[in-house]
Amino acid sequence: MIIQDGMIAGQTAKGQKYTTNKKMNKRKKITCIGCGCTDDNACPGGCYWIKKSEKYGLGLCSLCKNKKELFTGRLNYLKLKNKNNGNNSKKSK
Repeated sequence: MIIQDGMIAGQTAKGQKYTTNKKMNKRKKITCIGCGCTDDNACPGGCYWIKKSEKYGLGLCSLCKNKKELFTGRLNYLKLKNKNNGNNSKKSK
């Protein structure tokens, strides 16, 4: 990763190059639900994201593609949990 003039330049697990504004780079680190790889620590031999949710920091890499149901179930759980937490905070006010 290279940081210069407030910009970050790097490479994703898939090998795609990117640049972003350092101040705007507040997204969650995405971790594969199957093997735990990330953009910064890809699977041996390389992988890429089949599915990902930056909001929840959850991903499914190409080597774990057979775990789509696990990914979908976990993502739905997190969405429901987030929705319920939002409803609870409105009720307590």
